Amino acid sequence: MSHHLSTPPRDPVARRRRAALAGVLVFVLVVTSVVGTALVLGVGGTGSPGVAAPATVTVTATPDAEPTREPRKERPDPGPAPEPSSPDRLVIPAVGIDAPVVPIQNDGTELAPPADPDVVGWWTGSALPGAVFGQTVVTGHTVHTGGGAMSAIEALSEGDRVVLRAEGSRMVYRVTLVIDISKEGVAEYASGLFGQQRVDPEGARLMLVTCTDWDGSEWQSNIVTFAEPVGLKAA
Repeated sequence: MSHHLSTPPRDPVARRRRAALAGVLVFVLVVTSVVGTALVLGVGGTGSPGVAAPATVTVTATPDAEPTREPRKERPDPGPAPEPSSPDRLVIPAVGIDAPVVPIQNDGTELAPPADPDVVGWWTGSALPGAVFGQTVVTGHTVHTGGGAMSAIEALSEGDRVVLRAEGSRMVYRVTLVIDISKEGVAEYASGLFGQQRVDPEGARLMLVTCTDWDGSEWQSNIVTFAEPVGLKAA
């Protein structure tokens, strides 16, 4: 399986799952203080003969005791945020994917996944996980007899969590779209699909690409999963 690349004009979008690409898809607290008050009750008057006048009674209200406050605990300094770096592992808990990632390059026109079906490739011409510009492209094999690092990709659903790990960091994403695109569609709209002209202050989105629709002799389509960044965190 290989994916054709060219210079991107604009960013694609598909609006539903398993839809053939029909055009350029456009993606783009009240604090109350209690104060004690001295209350003086004066009782007096002229008593009857032989009867002592009542003494003046002073009653002082005791101020409410201040509540015992626990000393505020200082939060540890999280340190500097991790920098974007090359991913070395792809983890998708919802479908049981946990595979090593290696860097791959294109020959100018095609992007081929790693030969080992248990390994996925991060295209070095795409964005580093956590970068602001571009989008991160990861591709791998599906094996029609079972196995293959990306064989379970088509079972992903919107909202599923995807993690790209790197040394000292992990980039977390949330799946937003899963679509099927014919080989012809991939070739025709490669520049939009794989383009690196996106700018997103939240971070570059993730594209997962693999094959689908085995007809007994070859794969007819590609399945493309888009995932939006949740955050770059220390490992």
